[in-house]
Amino acid sequence: MARAYIVFKNRLHDHYKKVATTLARGRATLPPDILWNKRPVEHWHWLCDKMYTKPTFVESNEDIEANSIEVPIEAEFKIMGDVLGVKGRTVRGLGAFP
Repeated sequence: MARAYIVFKNRLHDHYKKVATTLARGRATLPPDILWNKRPVEHWHWLCDKMYTKPTFVESNEDIEANSIEVPIEAEFKIMGDVLGVKGRTVRGLGAFP
């Protein structure tokens, strides 16, 4: 259920990024009915005003280099296990890990 909510939020934000050349246009253009499902218009306006225009939400990736992000090895194993699946102490496709 959490994954479905994340996908829903991402689709709403993608729609906003496509149509919102200005804040007024973003507010005026509701998402498609299949996505929005007759929710109140005020909810869309709140998302546009409070979420999608926040400086913390609209981040610039220009300052972040791909090689500058460091993940501890324990976290890497956890991520690989979550993505690939774990059976005992073995990650599928990678073998045993500590």
